[in-house]
Amino acid sequence: MKTISEQQLVIPALIVLSQQEDIITNKSLKEGILKIIKPGKEDLKSLNNRKLTFINNKIDNLISHRKLEKYVTHTKVSSKIYLKINDKGKTLLSKRMLGLVA
Repeated sequence: MKTISEQQLVIPALIVLSQQEDIITNKSLKEGILKIIKPGKEDLKSLNNRKLTFINNKIDNLISHRKLEKYVTHTKVSSKIYLKINDKGKTLLSKRMLGLVA
C-alpha cells in the first residue's frame, strides 16, 4: 500500500483549519488531520523505533517544510505557533471541493 505524502496532507489540513473560527495549534491541527485521513500500515509504523509514527512526522513536516505557508497565517505567542487559514487557502479548498483542482 502507498504511503501518504506531505502534499496529500495539504487539503486535509486546510479542511481542519477551515472548520476553526480562531487560530489553532500544531497539535490540534495534527489531531484534526488524523480524524480525516485513513493512514495505511506503513504510515502508522514507528519512525526509527521512536514514539513518533511516519504519518505524525509527515504532518509535522507540513509546518517545518513550509508546505502550508501560502495558505495559512502564522501567529507566534510565546514559543507556540498558531495557524489560521487565509484567503488563498480558502480559495484552494473551495476549488478542490468543486473539483476544479486536483
